[in-house]
Formats: sequence, structure tokens, C-alpha cells
Amino acid sequence: YRKTRGEAFGVEPKLRMLMGIYLSAAQFDKGYYDLALKARALMRKDFENIFDPRGKYHLDALLTPTAPSTAFSIGSVYGDSVMMQYSDQLTATTNHAGIPGLSFPVGFDNENLPIGAQVLGPDYSEGVLLRIARAYEKVTEKEDWRNKRPPILSKNEN
Repeated sequence: YRKTRGEAFGVEPKLRMLMGIYLSAAQFDKGYYDLALKARALMRKDFENIFDPRGKYHLDALLTPTAPSTAFSIGSVYGDSVMMQYSDQLTATTNHAGIPGLSFPVGFDNENLPIGAQVLGPDYSEGVLLRIARAYEKVTEKEDWRNKRPPILSKNEN
């Protein structure tokens, strides 16, 4: 247990687990939980509207960045919960809304750090999302960046 929970998790996952335990404590009443459920329902409704085949947008999928910035260099934001939550803001909404999403690599920035995109879809669209990501892989398979590795992986592979 200690190896998988105590040693294997970094500072940020541990902080998030502790915060979850704290937020589920008795000091927050049912009203707080009900408010969170309402927020979740609103997010889900927004995505349902986007993917509704008879709606204004009728999208099959939505392509977005995975994060609002490119990857951080190793250790640059270690223990900085604000920056870690900032980097999660584009993927968190899919989790809250309960819709499928798939993140995949799309290139590297000028510092050789990876850039990701995510494709989101309506319920039960996992197959479509996988095909979209695979199509991108096929279209870019001959591009130079496909043979690059982030600095930490490059060092470990030698």
C-alpha cells in the first residue's frame, strides 16, 4: 500500500486526494453538494447542445488543446497547485460533464516540450474519437516531430 500510495504518487496527486477528503468532511452541507451537481448538469447540458445532431452546432466531435500552454519543463512547477490546476482546466470539464475525451500528441514547442490536443465527443463516441486521433497520426507520420522525444525520455532511452 505504501509503495502505491505513499511513494508512487507525487506531491500534486497527494494534495488533491487530501483536498477531496477535506471537502467531503461534515463541514460542507448537502447544499454545497447540490450546488456542485447543478454546476455539473449545466456543463453537461452545454456539451449535449454542442453535440446535438438537430442543434445549432451539431458537431460529431470537438477538437481543443489539452492544456492552455505547452508542457512545463520537469520540476518547474513541482508543488505549485495553482499552476497544476491551471494546466488541467481544459480536461477537467470533460470529467465533470461525464463525456468521453481523448488526448494525443500533436507536436513540440521551441523548447522540445510536447504539445497535446484533445478530441471530445458525445456519449458512446469513443470509437469516433479513436478514429480521429488515428487519422491525425496517419497524416503526420512522416513529419520530423514524430521521431522526437521529450528531453526526459531522450535521456532515459540512452
